[in-house]
Amino acid sequence: MKYSLISVLAAFATLITACSNSSTSGVTEVETKSEPFIGELVTRTAFAGEPVTFTTSGTYTINKEKQLIVMTEDAGKQDVCNFEDGEYSWKPSKKVVPSGTFKYEFFGDTLVFFEVFDGESSEYGTIFVGGKEGEIEGLWMNTYCEYTTYSKETACFNSEYKKTSLVFSNGKFTKKVDRFFEDYLNDVEKTSLVDNYMNSVYEALVGWYPGMYLPGIFYSNGNDETESTIKKYGIKVLDSSDSSQTFTVRKKTYTFKINQAEQSLSTTNYFLMEINVEITDGKTTCVGDYHLREVGQDQCSAKYEDNYMTEYDFASDTEIKDRNLYLLENSDEFDECLMGIAEDLPERDPDYGNLKDSEK
Repeated sequence: MKYSLISVLAAFATLITACSNSSTSGVTEVETKSEPFIGELVTRTAFAGEPVTFTTSGTYTINKEKQLIVMTEDAGKQDVCNFEDGEYSWKPSKKVVPSGTFKYEFFGDTLVFFEVFDGESSEYGTIFVGGKEGEIEGLWMNTYCEYTTYSKETACFNSEYKKTSLVFSNGKFTKKVDRFFEDYLNDVEKTSLVDNYMNSVYEALVGWYPGMYLPGIFYSNGNDETESTIKKYGIKVLDSSDSSQTFTVRKKTYTFKINQAEQSLSTTNYFLMEINVEITDGKTTCVGDYHLREVGQDQCSAKYEDNYMTEYDFASDTEIKDRNLYLLENSDEFDECLMGIAEDLPERDPDYGNLKDSEK
């Protein structure tokens, strides 16, 4: 099975943007203003731990008459796993990041970058502060806020435990991302991983389409949906801890257990995960694995070609040759096993239920 890690390199968006109108990170506040505003930043700005810093650099040119800036990121020099001409090799990256063009506009000492697509500037602009009014050169901090020109609204988004800055000087720029991963892990530890995931477990074992997305174990979605599922199907929780839960669905008793749930940060700023869980009805035990890892020299071979997370360059309509991550998982087998031990209920959601042959 091959996996895709979507990377919209054609637009060069990852160079400066932290949010967009289609962001899934969540809007924390939206207000209507006649121009971009910051006021009290609603995104988190204070962190306790030391950051892990990722730095990239490149060159830029400015057309002051048209208020356009073109930014070109330097090619990476680190060794990576490269797939070319049917062969895997460990050598310096050949990934070329296309230049990005942005229309810029100053609102006092606030700078807004609007990405340019096919000659047309976007209606959504990323807001930066910290520099000098009317001058691109200097240090600019990404606020994780976005200004929309047609509605005159500013929306601020979750900064996702990072701070991002751009420094422009004499035709060269440096982008620095401080990732506060320690703070993120500390916040994850404040939530119950079992509680985070139980609604997915319940839905699978009452005969709904399982779709067990194991990374969801790290994300809290609140308890309302879980409580609703418990009430709807008469689920009874017999015992629950930070790593396991035993419960009944009608006449069957199940135990869900988290054997491993760890996260780390790759050298290229990707989240890595090690997850192993099991669900048993006392007779059959279903084991779910999800291991997202960084590709090292030992994993740079055809042996892992079905496990690589491939990136895609929409500008050239080709796959990027670098292989940075690989995934070992058994979602199909896990879901099939769960359907085998799921309790038969008279009610099946018509949009999600998988009926057995005898029920068709």
